[in-house]
Amino acid sequence: YRCSKVAADKNSKAHIKRDHFDLPEPDIDAEYLKEIFPDPPVCPIFGTEFETEPYNDNSPELDRCVGEKGYVKGNVVWISRRANSIKGDSSVEELRQIADWFEKQIKKGK
Repeated sequence: YRCSKVAADKNSKAHIKRDHFDLPEPDIDAEYLKEIFPDPPVCPIFGTEFETEPYNDNSPELDRCVGEKGYVKGNVVWISRRANSIKGDSSVEELRQIADWFEKQIKKGK
């Protein structure tokens, strides 16, 4: 995977956001991204194998665990594009509320 490109891209975007939102200085590099890349290469959330074709639901994407902390070591993980899309900028509590609501709707339909 293109860890060097991802590191450069995330650091570049982080610098722009950092100026506006008082985020910490990014400290990720290609070597760190290789270290944290899952082995075997599967999404830790869905268990699906990563695919290298871009913009695929199973493409690996780098995500911040806590958005406010920025792209720094210990706060970034590789997850699938699909998982990242679902998560968006939601909090854990918001995701639980969505899941709980859908479970109730499904139970009503039985």
